[in-house]
Amino acid sequence: MKTRIYIATILSMIIAVVVFGVGAAIVLTIGGVDGADAYGLAVAAIVAFIVSPIAGWIMAPHLRARFERRRSSPEV
Repeated sequence: MKTRIYIATILSMIIAVVVFGVGAAIVLTIGGVDGADAYGLAVAAIVAFIVSPIAGWIMAPHLRARFERRRSSPEV
């Protein structure tokens, strides 16, 4: 379980950056009212903060499973 937490933490940081970057690009591309940009960037940051740990926790076992398969296969 400890390894899953480490993998999920690293993944969540990467996912947070990507999700915020996509959200910021969308907010800045749409461009609307002058005050809406700050609100949109705040929403993008909050969404990235909420979504990234969940996605990291879901993806972590898949990365570990690949390592375990390789490690447990008999060498010829």
